[in-house]
Amino acid sequence: MDRLRRLLPLAGLALLAGSAAWFHGPWRPAAPPSAERRLGAHKLRSFCLSCHVLDGPMSRNPLAPRVRGWTRAQAYERVAHLDRLSSAMILSFQGTDEERWALAGALERLGKGERP
Repeated sequence: MDRLRRLLPLAGLALLAGSAAWFHGPWRPAAPPSAERRLGAHKLRSFCLSCHVLDGPMSRNPLAPRVRGWTRAQAYERVAHLDRLSSAMILSFQGTDEERWALAGALERLGKGERP
């Protein structure tokens, strides 16, 4: 019993240190992306990146500078009316409402400099 009393505080410190490392440690694993985020990234790759690159020189038609500052709601509306953005946008988005919101989220993240 005496040995257990001596070890118990050490166990508490180990748990505390472990939890602090979990929240602040550089090795903390990233949270898995949500289903909506995965869908948005898929739609971005399959639809937008058929004509654009994510970022780069203007000669490569980069998407990131074009969506910089867009909110999710703005992206949602603009995806529905791509022909109003530019006459060069010959494709129209043919996805569901869920896919359109997911793509809008991906475009908002891209415009903020985050990973879509």
